[in-house]
Amino acid sequence: MKWIWLFFIFFLFQLTFGQKTVFTLEVINNSNSSLFEQQIKKRSYSSVKKIADRLKEIQAELIREGFLTANIDSIHIDSSTHVVTAFLYTGEQYSWAQLNPGKVDEGVLSKIGFRDRLYNNRKFEPYKLNQLFSALMDYYENNGYPFASIRLDSTVFNSDGISANIAVETGPFIIIDTIVISGDANISDNYIQSYIGIKPNQPYSEQKFEEISNRIAEIPFVKETGSAEILFTEDKARLELFLTKEQASSFNGVIGFQPDDETGRITITGDVDLDLKNVLRAGEELSLNWSRIDSGTQELAVSLSIPYLFRTPLGVQGDLNIYRRDTTYNNVTLEGAIQYYFKRGNYIEGFIENQTSNLISTEGFENYEDLPANSSTKRTSYGLGYHATHLDYRYNPTKGISFDASFSVGEKEIIPESTYENLQYDTLELVSTQFNIETDISYYIPLFPQTTLKLRAQAAHIENDQLFTNELYLIGGLKTLRGFDEQAIFASSYAIPSIEFRYLLEKNSYLAAFFDYAWYERKTVTEYTSDTPFGFGAGLSFQTNAGVFSLFYALGKQFNNPIEFRSGKIHFGFASLF
Repeated sequence: MKWIWLFFIFFLFQLTFGQKTVFTLEVINNSNSSLFEQQIKKRSYSSVKKIADRLKEIQAELIREGFLTANIDSIHIDSSTHVVTAFLYTGEQYSWAQLNPGKVDEGVLSKIGFRDRLYNNRKFEPYKLNQLFSALMDYYENNGYPFASIRLDSTVFNSDGISANIAVETGPFIIIDTIVISGDANISDNYIQSYIGIKPNQPYSEQKFEEISNRIAEIPFVKETGSAEILFTEDKARLELFLTKEQASSFNGVIGFQPDDETGRITITGDVDLDLKNVLRAGEELSLNWSRIDSGTQELAVSLSIPYLFRTPLGVQGDLNIYRRDTTYNNVTLEGAIQYYFKRGNYIEGFIENQTSNLISTEGFENYEDLPANSSTKRTSYGLGYHATHLDYRYNPTKGISFDASFSVGEKEIIPESTYENLQYDTLELVSTQFNIETDISYYIPLFPQTTLKLRAQAAHIENDQLFTNELYLIGGLKTLRGFDEQAIFASSYAIPSIEFRYLLEKNSYLAAFFDYAWYERKTVTEYTSDTPFGFGAGLSFQTNAGVFSLFYALGKQFNNPIEFRSGKIHFGFASLF
C-alpha cells in the first residue's frame, strides 16, 4: 500500500509543477550501513516517475545484497526547492549459516552444479537461491517429473545467519506412452519423433514439449494446424500432434542469355533442378541437377539423403557428379557420407570422396615439350563436414543463418599420357597428398519492415603443388559470382563475400540489388594467375499461380577490362513447389 500512496503523491506533485520541473532526490540512510553511499548520493531527475523507479531500484539492490528488510520509511517533498527526501532503512544484512541439501538426490545436485560451500557462511543473495531453485525445477521437469515442487524447509534465523534444508516433492514419474499424429501429413512416426526429440517410453520433458512448434516449423514438408496437446494419466502421458502436408518439393529452371564475344550471337544456356522431399515418407531428399553452359559443356549431379535410420540420429547420403568440359576432359565424382543429426536437422558428417578425371582428347600433345594444362588424375579423400540451418522461412528468409563447411585429405595420383614420351611428367610427384577445405555462410538481417540484408561468404582452397586445370574449382554465374559466365573462372583458391538488399513484396516475391566481390588464384603446374573480379546488378523474384519467376541483370569486371553493358548477363529462372 505504501508504494500506491507514493505514486499518488508523486502524481499530484507532477501536476502541480508541470513537465519541465527538475527534481532532486536525496536519500538518507537511517542505518549505520555505508554500503550504498555512492549509489544514494544526490541526483537530479526530469520526472517524479523516474524518482519512483530509482527508489525501487535502490530497495531491490539492497535486497539482492542480503538486506532482506530494506524499505523506504518515509518521503518528504519540499515544494519550494523541488527536493524529494527519502528516508531509507537498510536493516540487517543476512548471511547463510548453512544450506543443507536435505534429501535431494546427490546426483541431481551434482548435475546442476550445487556445492554447499558456495552458500555456507556466505552472504544471503536471493537471486542465487532463485537460480538454484530454477535449475532444480528445470532438471526435474525435463527428466520425467513435471509436477515437482521445491521449497526451503526447517528454516532457522539466528545470530550465525540463516540455516535451511532444500526440500523437493517430485510427484509421479511420467513417461511418454503414446505419440499420435492427427491430420493428413504424409510422414513417418520415426522421422517426426526423431526430429522433435520425443519418443515413446522416454521420460517427459517440459522443454522438449515447449519447443515442438519451433521444431515443426523447421520441417519444410509439414506444418502445424494446431498446438500440440499433452494428456497426463497417472504415470503416463499421451502426446498429440496436429499436422498437415506442406508443399516442399520443387522444380527450378534457369535460362541465361550470353553474348558470344567472337560472333556476337546470343547463346542460350540452361540449369534445371528437381528436388524431391519426403516422397517415401521417411524425410528423405532426392535432388537432380542438369546444367548446360554451352553446346559442349554439361553437368549432371544426383544426390540422395536419408535421415534417422533405424530410429537413430544417424543418416546416410550419396552423391554423383559428372562434368564434361567440351572435348577436353570428363570428371566423375562419387561421395558417400554418414551423418549424425543434432537439433533442427543440423548434422556433422564423415565422408569418403572418389574423383576421377580423364582426358577426352589428347590432340596437340605431340607438339608439347612441357607439361599440358590438363591431365588424367584420380583421387580418394576422407573428410568431415558440418551443416546448420536456422532460418525463419526456408525459401525466402528474412532472418537467420545457414552454414556449410567441409575439410578433406586424401591421396592423388597423376596418370601420365604414356603415348607422348616428350611430356615432362618426370618433373612431377605422381602420387601426393591433397587437402580441400570449403565453406559457405549466409546471414540474413531484417532492417526495416519488408526489407532484409543478405550477407554471404563463400570460400574454398586446394592444397597441392601438382594441380592441373581440370582439377580446379569452377566459379562464376548465378550461384557464385554474378555478372560472369557460368563456371567461367578456374580457381585453386577463392573467397567471395557478397551483399544483397531485398525488398519483400510478398512471401515469395522480392526486389533485390546486389554486389559480389571475389578474390581467387589459379595455381597449377603450368601457370599462376590471381585477380579480384566483382559483379553487381539488380533483379526481382515474383510469385504466380504457376510458380516463382526470377529475372536478374548483372555486370562484371575482372583484370583491367572495362565494364561494358553489352556484356551484361541476364538470368531468367522459374521455381515451382509441389
